[in-house]
Amino acid sequence: TPAQATQQPVEALPNTDRTKSSGIAAALSQLSDTDDLLARMKARAYARSAETRSRATKGGRTGPASPPATLQVGSKPQQAQTEGPQKASDATAACLRIADSVAQFDSLTASMKQSMAGKSQDPLMRCVCRALVVGRVTTSASSPIALYSDRLEYKFLHPTQGNVAMLMWFKDIDSARLDLDTRTFTFHVAKPLTKHFAGDYDPGCSTDFLSMQFCSQDDAVKFSKACPVLL
Repeated sequence: TPAQATQQPVEALPNTDRTKSSGIAAALSQLSDTDDLLARMKARAYARSAETRSRATKGGRTGPASPPATLQVGSKPQQAQTEGPQKASDATAACLRIADSVAQFDSLTASMKQSMAGKSQDPLMRCVCRALVVGRVTTSASSPIALYSDRLEYKFLHPTQGNVAMLMWFKDIDSARLDLDTRTFTFHVAKPLTKHFAGDYDPGCSTDFLSMQFCSQDDAVKFSKACPVLL
């Protein structure tokens, strides 16, 4: 579900292999190095911003007023002295661009940290489900299910889009129920899914939902006691 966010949106991502523990450790190490690099870039950006503001202040103070422009017969009119204010305006625009770049660095760093932290946790449980439904499309193919404290991960074999990795964030689920008699977990996502289900799922339609059936009664009971949106 719109998830990787910043709150990340509900996501249905292309199929990828699950990241191994060693890969996570390496990625976290790289993230730390990237964080240090961004910090140094931010420091240089702030220094450039301060220097630019200083130049803008000096450029706006041009000293004694220039004599008024005069028009002489047979000569071109003198051009008004506007160089100082123009430089100040350019410097202000440069400061705004630098501030925007720094803000984007901060957002990118926070997003990377949140993503890596979420992927590094162990699942609460794993099992297999079948009879998967996403809005108006269904599949008879079964799928492994991984339940985490903040999301549900599984795969959906779409008849036209192929095998799609589903990432359903619990923060985007506005209703959910589990029928133990049929072992069916049904939930509704309040946000649009990605383009894989653009014509299949409408979050504003009360009859559109997602569901899956557990292959065993024990898995259904265990899921009912572990899934955060059911507690």
